[in-house]
Amino acid sequence: MQQDSLASDERFAGLPPNMKSWLLQTVAAYRVGDVDAGLALLCDGVRTFNDARLGIGTVFGCQEMDELCLEAGRIVGHLGHCPEHSQRNSQDIASNQIDDDLRKSKIVYLVTEIYSIGGHSRVIEDLVSAYPEAEHVIVVTDILDRQTGSDFTTAMRVPCQIVRLAAGRPAQKLAELTKLLDDCSPSHIVHLAHHFDAVATAVMQAHRFPVQLIYIHHADHQLAFGIFLPDVMHVDLHPRGTHICTYDLGVHSHYLPMVCRTEPVLSRSLSTFVTASCGSFVKFTGDAPMSLEDMIITRLTVREGFHVHVGLLPATFEASVRERCERLGIKESRFIYIPFVDDLAQALATLSCDLYIASFPIGGGKAVLEAMSAGAGVLCFGRPDLQLLSAIDIAYPQALVWRTADEFKHRLAQYDDTARQAHREFALAHFRAHHTFEALIKQWTSLLTRTDSDLVPPPIKPFRGSPLARFDIPENMAARFTL
Repeated sequence: MQQDSLASDERFAGLPPNMKSWLLQTVAAYRVGDVDAGLALLCDGVRTFNDARLGIGTVFGCQEMDELCLEAGRIVGHLGHCPEHSQRNSQDIASNQIDDDLRKSKIVYLVTEIYSIGGHSRVIEDLVSAYPEAEHVIVVTDILDRQTGSDFTTAMRVPCQIVRLAAGRPAQKLAELTKLLDDCSPSHIVHLAHHFDAVATAVMQAHRFPVQLIYIHHADHQLAFGIFLPDVMHVDLHPRGTHICTYDLGVHSHYLPMVCRTEPVLSRSLSTFVTASCGSFVKFTGDAPMSLEDMIITRLTVREGFHVHVGLLPATFEASVRERCERLGIKESRFIYIPFVDDLAQALATLSCDLYIASFPIGGGKAVLEAMSAGAGVLCFGRPDLQLLSAIDIAYPQALVWRTADEFKHRLAQYDDTARQAHREFALAHFRAHHTFEALIKQWTSLLTRTDSDLVPPPIKPFRGSPLARFDIPENMAARFTL
């Protein structure tokens, strides 16, 4: 194969040189029969791009990337299996043999990893619960080979079967996944994989699997495979994401609401002011006016009462907060740390949470709607750069927003009993109008059965930030911008 013939591939003519080179190397690998190297290049390229924080918070993909994923799927599907597959099937994946229950399944969910905590697993549980007529199978590609048995054996709390692909190279996993889908003959294949999972994307082939293929846009707040997949039903869990896909990218996307399966039993509001936050530490890492620790101290300084954080934090975090409380004369008992709860909505209701402070700079949409179901007011961080990464479009229209540390203090100070009652009513009304389990059942059933009952998402809110906040002047050009 000549380099000149690669360079003439017109699919990539409009791409920047380094991106073009990356995809051309993938093509080169395919042409010499090395599908494995091509898939590895695709996965590693997207991970590298996003690790560099390029394009974070922007819904975008690349049709050429998706075509290369599908090309790998066609090659492996045509070959039947990769060269190592027959030996591997007998030695390495005995635990993954397709049992009778799996053969009878209707809906297969493709995921990259699965955990007992986090909104991703809870969304899958909601989908399984919303359509009990089907058998449900969750296939974990484990593309990075880092899942342990305890990660996924305890991840799901609904009736389903979980199958993990055996450890190995991407082409081996693709061959195994192709065979698994051939064997179980699903009626639906639902893509809920991570943004960099080229293996899960490669099997979304309408000609190979003439079933309903559904791609759920849940990880495309950054460069992701699958956004431009043809011949699939595109579904979005976020009002703004639905709008961007349909109107900006030209990919018609159906809205599917995130929900709470059961509305919590509300507690009587206490005289003590209770605030709460939720999320793993990564959601509080990044560019923001203050850190999670500073937020907690500020909250306890400005107002009386308690602050509760739900979600696993670094081992030293709690000690650091309590040490600062002691120095400032704040009773350390006013900070309550709960690493994990089974039901966030009910936990917030039981705590009589008055105001939920959404995670920042990355907002957790599922947690915000659970807070609304508990009758808590919501205070969101108004990112100056990317509203998609905040939870503003999930929250009710009157939800409070802060952008600076001073504004955060002001919002807390002004949240009196009148505001508390008003926001409780706003939150409950919005939740009951848009995020009930009944709404999910109706829309998910409509999508699975292809009946005409498309749900209109809640209106998105105006962007109040500045596009300039997404960029900075490179150091080597800074001198040009000074007098």
